[in-house]
Amino acid sequence: MNTYKISTFEFALAVAVFLLGTSVIIIPVLGYSEQDMWVAGIIGVASGVGYAFFLSLCKVQGHHPLARIILSIYSLHLASLVTGNISDILTQSALPDTPGMVINIVMVLIAAYAVFLGIETIFRLAGLFLTVSFVVGVLLIIMSASEMDFQHLQPILNHSPGVIIKDAIPIISFPFFELVVFLPILKMVQNRRKALVGGVLLGGTLIFLIILLIVLVLPPGHIKNIYSPTFVVIKSIPSGYMMEAVTVVVWVQTTFFKLAVLHYIVSSQLGEAFNLDYQKIVLPISVLIIGLSNSGLDNSVEKFLFVFKIYPLYAIPIQIGIPLSLLIANRISNAKVK
Repeated sequence: MNTYKISTFEFALAVAVFLLGTSVIIIPVLGYSEQDMWVAGIIGVASGVGYAFFLSLCKVQGHHPLARIILSIYSLHLASLVTGNISDILTQSALPDTPGMVINIVMVLIAAYAVFLGIETIFRLAGLFLTVSFVVGVLLIIMSASEMDFQHLQPILNHSPGVIIKDAIPIISFPFFELVVFLPILKMVQNRRKALVGGVLLGGTLIFLIILLIVLVLPPGHIKNIYSPTFVVIKSIPSGYMMEAVTVVVWVQTTFFKLAVLHYIVSSQLGEAFNLDYQKIVLPISVLIIGLSNSGLDNSVEKFLFVFKIYPLYAIPIQIGIPLSLLIANRISNAKVK
């Protein structure tokens, strides 16, 4: 059993980097609310904070093998999606002549090595990755200043609450409610509630700033149904090619971190559920992630429809159902003991 204790600060950084993973470029915006999309971002962050409080009440204990298995399956699915995203973005930007499967294999094997070393090794990367992300984010905002138009924010609240909430749902599910995968790690955290909420506020603020930047730079009518709007913003600014390369590096870092955490959750939870040494199943899990990473979605339109419209339909019930069932089971168990 892992006795490693995670400090509140270290876990908060890990949560923030996990939220940024994939979201730096593939920010979940549908754009239906156009200039009011920043309001959807606020709703998403607020929901993430509430969800963090909710998760802090839950515990994955030894008598919950079914919860571990379901969480492992969901994390495996999410890890395969993240892996596919990595190869998609890299083949479109930095490595157009490299087969996507080669990129998937390399990234998953590096993540597997980090998982083999343990969660403490993975979490130690969070501070470095977040610092780099912050510096690049500041540079992006400075370089985009000349392209910003605050008229894009007007008229404020021009869309109905239903339309704004429709834009907020993908932001809530991806990435905030994906924090459900951290449930098994919470027992190692010194102050789980403070760490979760702090991490969500930190990562959520950065995600909100990205959404606000997209609204300020891109005309409202150009935001709808873009798979990677951050790229569109970068290409519209001076020296955009250089910033695109730097942003891809940052995105790979944070996405690798997310992949490593998901890989660890799958391996460790299946190991605990079936009483196995998790290190012995790291490579088999790697093979599964690589095999499932080929989603069969051939273009950005199909990927957009899946990630932002189909994924929330089955992900949100899992993201709410697992912690809710654990909370109820723990309350019943405690009542019986009393």
